[in-house]
Amino acid sequence: KQERKTHSIIYTMGRLTVEVLEGRHLKNEDIGGEDDAYVELWLLDDQKDKQRTKVVNNSNNPKWKETLVFDLGGKKYDYLQVAVYDKDPVGQDHIGSAKVDLKNVYGSGESIEWITLAPGAGGTAINGLIHLKMKYEN
Repeated sequence: KQERKTHSIIYTMGRLTVEVLEGRHLKNEDIGGEDDAYVELWLLDDQKDKQRTKVVNNSNNPKWKETLVFDLGGKKYDYLQVAVYDKDPVGQDHIGSAKVDLKNVYGSGESIEWITLAPGAGGTAINGLIHLKMKYEN
């Protein structure tokens, strides 16, 4: 384990593994059917390493069961950004998003959570839930 403290940021080697398990009660953004949903994840302040799941067609309760791995590259990020979209033939519709605090993951090494999706910045409605299993390894 390699650590050094500089300007109150802890640098550590490691990786964050996020298993996107499923969604529930996603807001229907699809005309004439249910959502064709996928999830995008990225570490806040680092959109270069944006990752996404496959599309699950015709379901507002999709099951992805996909594992995405983030190499932390020596930095410990505070938040994971989650965004869920409905894939359309032309473009995409935003279903909801959330900012996930990673303190529990770093503290215990693993966290399994249902994440509430808001419609956008400052929104208070609930546009569905995403079930994530997160694991931090040095």
